[in-house]
Amino acid sequence: MKKLYLLRHAKSSWKDSSLKDIDRPLNNRGKYQVKFMREFVLKNSIKPDLILCSTSKRTKLTHSGIFDDKNAVFMDSLYHASSSEIMNIIKKVDKHIDTLIIIGHNPGLNEFASWLINFENNIQTGSLIQIDISIQDWKDLHKKSSKFVSYTNPPKRN
Repeated sequence: MKKLYLLRHAKSSWKDSSLKDIDRPLNNRGKYQVKFMREFVLKNSIKPDLILCSTSKRTKLTHSGIFDDKNAVFMDSLYHASSSEIMNIIKKVDKHIDTLIIIGHNPGLNEFASWLINFENNIQTGSLIQIDISIQDWKDLHKKSSKFVSYTNPPKRN
């Protein structure tokens, strides 16, 4: 049994229009989302064997704000990756990895979740989907082996 988590980066800032998209930081709402998700991950003892993270500033800040561990690989190919690109990345993960987290972007994450588990909602910023997968090797990933477990969306601040 494998566990796959899909984490969309926390809310980013559009304040500085001179920044390239890849360089946008988190805004105040995003910082709150990161804090909420850090508490959620700790409370639920989510301990990934591997984190694959986009190289955008907002995904890196989401990662470092939630996870203490150093078992992350930052991948240019996850920056605005399509559903099929995400699938290809996951299928190359070593079979000894049991718990995998992907930190990325929409629309790719949404399209992937829609295909894999028929997830119909929009994955909001800072949100986490847990999927259990009945496989021994990531190369065997398929929708028939995948089961939606949970969706956690940080509440909006008042």
